[in-house]
Amino acid sequence: MSDKRPIDNLGDFISAVAGAAMTKAFTNLDKFDVDLKKVGSNFGNFGESMRAACETGVALHELDLTEANIRNVAVLGPDDVAITRGDRAAIVVEGDEGAANAIRFQLEDTKLSVMRLGGRRQNGSATVRITLPRLRKIAVAGSASVQCDTITGKKARISIGGSGSVHCEEIEVEQLKIRIMGSGSVTAKGRVGTLSLKMAGSGNVAMAGVSVDTTNVSMAGSGNASFASDGDVSGSMAGSGNVTVKGCARCAVRGVGSGRLVCEPA
Repeated sequence: MSDKRPIDNLGDFISAVAGAAMTKAFTNLDKFDVDLKKVGSNFGNFGESMRAACETGVALHELDLTEANIRNVAVLGPDDVAITRGDRAAIVVEGDEGAANAIRFQLEDTKLSVMRLGGRRQNGSATVRITLPRLRKIAVAGSASVQCDTITGKKARISIGGSGSVHCEEIEVEQLKIRIMGSGSVTAKGRVGTLSLKMAGSGNVAMAGVSVDTTNVSMAGSGNASFASDGDVSGSMAGSGNVTVKGCARCAVRGVGSGRLVCEPA
């Protein structure tokens, strides 16, 4: 039988969650990662910030990948991006001519930013196909859709601001951080040693096919998350969001609101 536990309505916890504790947990969500600092920390001015970033970006034929050691990919805007593992870095842009010609790139150290002039789906749609030897971080700002075949290694991070989505066929990492602000979504399969999950808004993390050893969850809003675990699950929730854990996990998530922690057999 499923072990369904309503969130504890603790009076002394309300102020902690609704006040300083949750504020501290989410004040830096809009910063996400160094990958997105180029477009500014205020998503209210995202359009203006992205246009400024595009001015410093270059078209694909101007991008030199000869010595590139790309490990982090940031997608800014509405376009689709597919990332696959390969021996050397390579990029192909497909789609409507107007949209493809508007794609811009910015390469800084190990970080590649992908953006579109104008920032909207005008002039059709485009798909950017990226080949990399190693992928460690994915950051999405806007409505972009990112697909990757595999992420492996010690540490990885997925960050979404807006309504974008990230889908990974296989994740095998020791530590994974997921940060979502807005209605973004993450889907994946695989295995993770330690998962740190922070969500603010109505996002969705569908990782029932990911086995996690240890998890810490911080959720504010109406988002939903699911994953598999036989280990420890801890954290705090505020709002109407739900967390579903499949397996024999030891769950200790506190919070306020109508949200629920659901622990059920796999």
